Amino acid sequence: MGRGTSVVCEKCGWEEQFSFGSGFLSFDNPEDFEDIASGKLGELAKRALDGADPELVHLRSELETFSCVGCGELIRGRKITACIEGDLPITLYDCAKTCPKCGENPLGPEGVPRPADVSGHIERLVKQCCPICGGELKKYSYFWD
Repeated sequence: MGRGTSVVCEKCGWEEQFSFGSGFLSFDNPEDFEDIASGKLGELAKRALDGADPELVHLRSELETFSCVGCGELIRGRKITACIEGDLPITLYDCAKTCPKCGENPLGPEGVPRPADVSGHIERLVKQCCPICGGELKKYSYFWD
C-alpha cells in the first residue's frame, strides 16, 4: 500500500507527483546487479559483492526522494539494499551525480543522502504560483494498492 500527492495547476495542467510507501519495489532486478558489478554504485559496493555466490545475494530496490545535502533540493533516486546470506545488509544509493539547483553531489562527501522533507516541500510549493503560467496550484492525495 502506498500514498502520494500531486500538485497540479488547473489552468495549464502542470503537475508534480510525490509517491510514498511501498509499491515501487523490485526484488533481485538484473539491472541492479549490473549497476553494482559495473561500479556505477561505487567501488565499495562492487568489491562487497564481487565473488559472492549469486544464489546467496538478494537485492531490494525502491524509489526514494532525498534532499540534496548542499541546498535541500528534492532529488529522486533509488535505495538498494543488498543482503548476502550470513552477512549484514548493505544500503546503496543511486541518484543524479549533480544537483540541478546547486551543481554539487546531492549525496555529499559521505555518499549518504539526507532524508527529504517532502511534506514541507509540497506545502511550500502549493503556496507558490505555477512555474509555467503563474496559475494557482492545488494539492490532491491518492492511494494505491
